[in-house]
Amino acid sequence: MRGARAAVGLLVLALAAGGPARATRDPQDYRARLHQDAAAQAEVLNAQGRQAEAVDLCEAHVRVLGEDAAVLYEWAFALNALGRLDRAEEVYGQVLARDPRHAAAAYDRAELRLARGDVEGAAQDLQVAAQERPDHWAAHFRLAEVAALRQDPVAFEAALMAALGNGLDLRSLGPDPDWQGFARDPEIGPVLVRILSVYGDPATLEQLRGGGE
Repeated sequence: MRGARAAVGLLVLALAAGGPARATRDPQDYRARLHQDAAAQAEVLNAQGRQAEAVDLCEAHVRVLGEDAAVLYEWAFALNALGRLDRAEEVYGQVLARDPRHAAAAYDRAELRLARGDVEGAAQDLQVAAQERPDHWAAHFRLAEVAALRQDPVAFEAALMAALGNGLDLRSLGPDPDWQGFARDPEIGPVLVRILSVYGDPATLEQLRGGGE
């Protein structure tokens, strides 16, 4: 009996030592797996153009299991695609509150902010996106637009060259009315023309200078 009691005592001690950590770890691991599964399912729905279903899935998941950056991002992406832009921007903000270095959420929110004229807010988000993904041209390209709107030719040149160095096709600028306006701007235009003269082609430069005429 004494030996049996000792064995039970050791088992209790072992459970007391390992139990709380394990009891804490397992539900967290399971919850993380549920978050991952929900984000993956929502990503598939978004890729298939089934944004309304993605919204329903993410909304229900967050209501039951709480917020997760990946799930929130897919929710915001779906809202954005559905044109529910104010709500999308709000949910992008929730993503960034949980993960301030989330490059995709920062970039997407910057696009929404630029569209409604919040240049300073967009610039803050684009800096995050560019720092986290310096090898992608998109954030640098938008930072060039921000610099142009701020009338900052030095920052404009640096951002545009960074975009060019990471894959921007300058020919895409020709039909863009915003960039046609930049080409005619007395501060930004000379920088843009110089870069296009060296790295672009005459047709794009002519298109920009002609304003699409």
